[in-house]
Amino acid sequence: MVLPVPDSETEAEELLPANIALAARCPSARDALDYGLVILAMNLPYWHVRQTDHHELYVETASLARVREELATFRHEQSHWNASPLDHGLAEHPPSFYVPYVIALVMIASFILQNAYAPAYGVSGRMDAVGLITRGEWHRPFTALFLHADIAHLASNLVIGLWYGFLVNRGFGTMIGWMLILGTGVLGNMTVAFLHYPESHLSIGASTAVFGALGLLVAEGLAHRWHWRFTQRLGAILVPLVAGGIVLGWTGGFGDPQVDSLAHVMGFVSGVTLGLIALWMPPRKKAVISR
Repeated sequence: MVLPVPDSETEAEELLPANIALAARCPSARDALDYGLVILAMNLPYWHVRQTDHHELYVETASLARVREELATFRHEQSHWNASPLDHGLAEHPPSFYVPYVIALVMIASFILQNAYAPAYGVSGRMDAVGLITRGEWHRPFTALFLHADIAHLASNLVIGLWYGFLVNRGFGTMIGWMLILGTGVLGNMTVAFLHYPESHLSIGASTAVFGALGLLVAEGLAHRWHWRFTQRLGAILVPLVAGGIVLGWTGGFGDPQVDSLAHVMGFVSGVTLGLIALWMPPRKKAVISR
């Protein structure tokens, strides 16, 4: 019960019922509310008197000792509680958490630069088998991953690539996962260039790396099933291979002359290869610090 501000302490005593005693004197209304909630949690009534410069809480005399003990415990707990900063959720993420956002921004910026400001950038960065092998332009397998023909091409690779990347990161870790995905794209583009050389072969797009991520997922499934018993292993390892092959065949663009299906296949093969190598490499031993 909240009582109005009295003109004096004598008037406050007249407003209060008999058999009650002062349990706490609080400097602010917020503190009085917190203490009042503690008393209510004890299933006890209390009276709140607003004085000119402070707030007073009264309880029944029979409950005074219990209430003061509970309030003392509450004050002790509050003094040892540190509120989390507002950016605690962001601070707990490692730098690798932001890698997919950086990749997406770089791809969008590259698309804008390629189409609006520097068309020559697209020519110098696209995949070119002759330029790679004859002229030694080794940047092309990497830069071609960030070039796209139109918005639909960019959007599809971004959406599917980020989703595959999320799945890959669950098994390989965020930083290693994205490094492997980029590695599959570069290795896939290089393989396609050597297969087409000495013919001229031009291509752009991140789909090589997207299908490389699919290959990494298949490699993770293969490595997981390899540890099964031998009688179960032979049939089990076919499951991720068949599943990955179905997805590759369904989304690989086979039969479409505008789609580089060979790059998709080589990205997928590169993903399976790099994924198995990464999964079967012995983990690094932690350094022992001498004291």
